[in-house]
Amino acid sequence: VRVESRRTMPAKAMISSCGRSRFARLSRPRSTRPPASRDRRSSTLHSSYSSVGMKAMMAAAPVLVRTHITRARRRPLAPNRRGFGSSSSSSMVVGPHCGGGGDNDDGDPICELASSALRYGPSSTSELGHDLARMNARRVLLFVDPHVRTLAPYVTVMTSMEKHAGLTLEEDGGVDVYDRIRVEPNDVSFRRAIEYANDRIAHHGGPYDAVIALGGGSTIDTAKAANLYSCFPPEGGFYDYVNPPLGLGLPIPRGGSGRMTPLIAVPTTAGTGSETTGVAIFDDVPTRSKTGIAHRDLRPALGIVDPDNMRTLPGSVARY
Repeated sequence: VRVESRRTMPAKAMISSCGRSRFARLSRPRSTRPPASRDRRSSTLHSSYSSVGMKAMMAAAPVLVRTHITRARRRPLAPNRRGFGSSSSSSMVVGPHCGGGGDNDDGDPICELASSALRYGPSSTSELGHDLARMNARRVLLFVDPHVRTLAPYVTVMTSMEKHAGLTLEEDGGVDVYDRIRVEPNDVSFRRAIEYANDRIAHHGGPYDAVIALGGGSTIDTAKAANLYSCFPPEGGFYDYVNPPLGLGLPIPRGGSGRMTPLIAVPTTAGTGSETTGVAIFDDVPTRSKTGIAHRDLRPALGIVDPDNMRTLPGSVARY
């Protein structure tokens, strides 16, 4: 989001909207403004919005809001040539020069916010089995952090799946578990998870009905990548779906009988937000850089945010 300088706002509109002379000062021509040494940041939007008068300005300044906030041009939602033009959300450019695109000069103030469905609440993890039962899931692939596998959230997930969906770890019980998760995953760990998923799908003779990720952002991102590459194996290789410039950034194929397996993310940490995004981040070992895979279809179908899963985290970690 790019914001224009407030110098372009007419002084009369500033004063009539806000009733504060300090905003009129910001609209003066550059030559008449106070010297930069006195207040170098006085002409920035940040200093104006961070003042005490911000709330009064936004509440009592329809002219200001109309001319500076809603005069936006929404960029097209159609994907670019690589298919990732608007993979996560739409983009907006804010500023008085961006009017147009509609039936009046106010422009198009529409934007799109897309996210996974979220369920929040203590003990919400115990409802996972009900979700799988409603999906009529008979084969499930569970990605779990090796440390989390020794903790209560893993027990809760397995108990719920067995009790409500009839899924167990026994032979032909319907559950496969992958716990070779690497903290800060890289292309090697992604490839290893993808290979495991493909091997198990070949063994079962068909795709999974659901994929579950239990752990932090590394676990959830690994599950996203394995789910994508096992459902839509790329023709050219691993880097087909990786974001440019390291990869080709090819779109996920549409149409036909193929589809992404529903992914349910159960985070056990706070702060990554991977349970809501269509991005899988990893370290690329050959180039010693960090990149990722981005597409809205990577978003989990459901994110279960259970405070009980973070009960044993240090306060400084759980807070963020």
